[in-house]
Amino acid sequence: MRMASLAAVVLLAAIAAMSPIQAGPVPGQGVPLSSPPVAVCSLEEGSGRSGSATILSTVDGPVRLTAFAGGSDAGVAEFRTGPSGSAVLEVVDVAALGVVAGLIEMPDPGSAAASVIRGSESLAAEVCAVAPVDQTVLGGGSTASGGRFEVHLMNPYAGDAIISLTVVTEVGLEGGDQFSAMVIPSRGSIVIDFAESFPGRESFAVTVDTISGNVVAVGRQSIEGDAAMWRAAPAAQDWFLPVGTRGVSRLLLVSPINADIGYQVDLYGPEGYEEAYAEGTLSARSQVWLDFEELAGEAIALRVISGAPIVPTLWSVGEGVIAASPGTTEGGAWFFPAAGSMDGSETIVMLNSGIELSTFTVTALGDNPVSRTYELGGEEVLEVELGPADGYLVSSTGPSAILWVAARGDALAFSTGVPLADG
Repeated sequence: MRMASLAAVVLLAAIAAMSPIQAGPVPGQGVPLSSPPVAVCSLEEGSGRSGSATILSTVDGPVRLTAFAGGSDAGVAEFRTGPSGSAVLEVVDVAALGVVAGLIEMPDPGSAAASVIRGSESLAAEVCAVAPVDQTVLGGGSTASGGRFEVHLMNPYAGDAIISLTVVTEVGLEGGDQFSAMVIPSRGSIVIDFAESFPGRESFAVTVDTISGNVVAVGRQSIEGDAAMWRAAPAAQDWFLPVGTRGVSRLLLVSPINADIGYQVDLYGPEGYEEAYAEGTLSARSQVWLDFEELAGEAIALRVISGAPIVPTLWSVGEGVIAASPGTTEGGAWFFPAAGSMDGSETIVMLNSGIELSTFTVTALGDNPVSRTYELGGEEVLEVELGPADGYLVSSTGPSAILWVAARGDALAFSTGVPLADG
């Protein structure tokens, strides 16, 4: 664990900076996978919404954000994270572009980025992808009751990519050859509006299979009032999903394979750990919704274990309110790049997923970093308030899973963090 170097960063941090520098990239040139650490973000600016990108790092170093679409660069900004290792860039300072992709070249492998989109009544946030994966799944999205569900496909890398989408709704398998062998060009950014092809669908599950090249996918959902943004996730057999006290929570389980899969949901709740709180079978390429309204108002966490890889996505859906995030794995240190930047209330929900007592250190990064510590017993869940910051670092002495929750008026957003690799 590289916590010694992180502690040095936190203790020595004094002044956050965003110093512009002059050099720029070659326009329209794709980024090879062997380049410095990068993050790929879904960004938006215009039409009543404003976006920002937040970067956190363990070092003071250079950062480059390139907005791209249509095979070329649409805007470039270069700056530094500063002594605190944090920086925030408003998308409008790059260009007013609508929905585009953003490539963030970061100073160090111990770095993370997040995208935040604010509207007059909406809020959406998600950490940015750091590496492409051959198969990912977007669980959720709806085109019923005026809902708008979009999938944002982004290829910032050198070389074109070819992908296929498998679309499943409550009706069953949909789309046929419509989404087979789609070409996403290098520096390409494509937004697919599913309301045009599949109106009136209550729930989508979209599997993104990359045939060649590299693509990052993000889901975007709008309803009357609020919006949600969540990343496509690779399937796995063991997941953790902390749940905050805000909103009505539902869990969507999606199977991307053509076989039945047994699953079990364990609960870390106010009465302690409850094994097999819910269980069942996912049929081939299907989806199952589980409701947890009876636990509304409690800080809890869920563990999903399955016989073959699946993807669980946590949703909060209420009157004009929507938020979503896929599950996470266990970790020991987490970056939350957007936490502390909202004009509203923010919390983090911390799960001690081990059986021993664990100490959690919550550090608000910025000009004057401040740390707080909490002790959580084995399998205990705690939700704590956050103050203003450029971002948060949360570390634990044992295995943990953590969710960040932000509320601004009636709007809601939440996201799991970016694990900080050992080293």
